[in-house]
Amino acid sequence: MTATGSARVPKLKTGQVDVWHADLKALPAGEGPRALLGAEERARAEAFRFDRDRAAFVARRAWYRTMLGAYLECSPRDLEFTTWGNGKPRLAESGLHFNTSHSHGRALLAVTRDCEVGVDVEWCGRDLDIMPLVGRFFAPAEVAVFDGLAEAERRALFFRAWTCKEAYIKALAMGLSLPTQSFEVPLTGPGGPILTPEGQTDWQVRLLDLGPDYAGALALPLDDLGVNRRRWQ
Repeated sequence: MTATGSARVPKLKTGQVDVWHADLKALPAGEGPRALLGAEERARAEAFRFDRDRAAFVARRAWYRTMLGAYLECSPRDLEFTTWGNGKPRLAESGLHFNTSHSHGRALLAVTRDCEVGVDVEWCGRDLDIMPLVGRFFAPAEVAVFDGLAEAERRALFFRAWTCKEAYIKALAMGLSLPTQSFEVPLTGPGGPILTPEGQTDWQVRLLDLGPDYAGALALPLDDLGVNRRRWQ
């Protein structure tokens, strides 16, 4: 990616999901990336109080536009976003589905031609009182698992499980209008199907290895889709 928004991406085949992971500090900043943004995005950038937050927003949005433009073989400036559901962004009539997430200097972008997907990344360094959050946002069977763990294990499992829940509700474009305690996510292994009291759903989550300080997850249908995990350099 350059300041003018050029990028190369692999050809995205049917049946594949590309999941990109980027360090925001390594992305270009300044007027070049800002020029790629739409009017609404530039207005949002100006609303940030602190320069560092404004710069991170601009770099992140320019990166998303650059990558999506590369997949669609068009200029990042020409992309027109709409929303659906509970505000999930989409590219109208593009044939491309995507979702994004960011946390503490890291960004994710999932792209596919097949179906809706959701991604979430969380920085694991936040100081949280875990069990009140678990009791409020997790299903009873999940709470029982947390009850039997030591504090360090609870923290690690919380961020893993929370990213899975966030990725799922983002894939459905429901946000917190879908109560997170109304479904269960896999608490062991590399991922698995989403469960409700009625049984297995048509959705699954897969964990993403983003390094020791971050947790990440991808939500997608149970269809046999290949997931390509890519690091932006």
